[in-house]
Amino acid sequence: MKRTRKQTDPWEGYEFIDINSRSGEEPPRLRPMPRQTSSRRRETTRRTGRSAGSRPGSRPSRGEPIAQPSREPPGRGERVRRRSDPRGGIPPSERRRQARERPAPKKPLSKGARLFLLVFTLVCMVAITAFLCVFLLFKVRTIEVTGDVVYEQSAILEVCGYEVGDNLALLTTDDKEQALEELLPYVEDAEILRHFPSGLEIHITAAQKTACISSGGQWFAVSGKGKILEVLSEPAEGIMQVTGVTLTDAKVGGQVQAQDEDYQEALETILTVLNEWNAAGDFVSLDVTDLYNITMNYQNRILFELGSTAGLDYKVDYGIRLVYEELDSNDTGTLDLSLANEVRRAYFTATNSSLESTFSASSSSDGDSGDDTSDSDTSSDDGSGDDSANTEDGGSADGTDQDAGGDTSDDTGEETSEDTVSQDRGGDIPDTIFTG
Repeated sequence: MKRTRKQTDPWEGYEFIDINSRSGEEPPRLRPMPRQTSSRRRETTRRTGRSAGSRPGSRPSRGEPIAQPSREPPGRGERVRRRSDPRGGIPPSERRRQARERPAPKKPLSKGARLFLLVFTLVCMVAITAFLCVFLLFKVRTIEVTGDVVYEQSAILEVCGYEVGDNLALLTTDDKEQALEELLPYVEDAEILRHFPSGLEIHITAAQKTACISSGGQWFAVSGKGKILEVLSEPAEGIMQVTGVTLTDAKVGGQVQAQDEDYQEALETILTVLNEWNAAGDFVSLDVTDLYNITMNYQNRILFELGSTAGLDYKVDYGIRLVYEELDSNDTGTLDLSLANEVRRAYFTATNSSLESTFSASSSSDGDSGDDTSDSDTSSDDGSGDDSANTEDGGSADGTDQDAGGDTSDDTGEETSEDTVSQDRGGDIPDTIFTG
């Protein structure tokens, strides 16, 4: 082929050194660069610092500065091309896999869920605040023992175990109150009170000796609630003596426990009524040896005959009301309450003449009404009253003898009718009847 134009090498006169060649191997062949448009050629020239037609392995002439690669972001045209290419050079299988692994968009919370989350957050904040206040603020700084002084404060605090600096909100009180009542016999009732933010109060109610119970050759002083206070060799003075009861497991600080449940119930009933009236100190003795013939001695003047345990609380309550409200302080005799719970009546038999001349048989009220009232009529010493007083032997108050069916007269000589005479009571019936 005839050569018409001389082909010249643009790199003629330059020396090249193959830096990739480490041995006698032939360097790899370079791929020819694709043809570029004018805009892309200008962009390539701007980034690489050489023209688009220059070879990649060429090096600039000596003294010419080496162009550094640009770190500027891609041009506008390139960004547009990348944005316009939806595939981005990712294979379809990879795109499908990424689509499957992509998490689904979260649904927004409903109104109820948002409200619940808000309330829950507020409750947590309040709980945390209260917890911090309890542990940091409420500390015991003062401990005070109030009420009846029966033991030293140091002894009470030793049983409780409280100290200054303890957490006031976390203190336990029920077990400490029980320990005080059991270990300290003369503590009838203990109550522990918290006074926020830093006060603690221990209120003591002392136990009072209500009765002395004879059992097993010993005397046990007990309180109104049946708590054993101490063991005595002989009964204490001025305290009601209880006989006829056999105790089991009697120990100081414990409760009275009789061998028989009927005796236990009868004793608890009588002590409860006496506590309500605060009248335990007025009775000298109580005999429950025979549960069908229970007796009580009031101030060594009046003997209560209570009969059986039926309606025992009513009998004791009714008898105390009579001696407080109806009888005089110098009256002596026997008060029969054995049928008081059934007929609402009590029969008093006096043993002194003054009472025989003062009280007479009273009119009975309606027994079903349940009223514990009693009416008594008195007569003067000269016998001018309408009703005549009767003695146990059937005689009159002024000592004159009369027959059960005869006429009676007073000092003025006035005679009464036969109807009045027929109401006179015989000698075997008590002089005075109290109805209620």
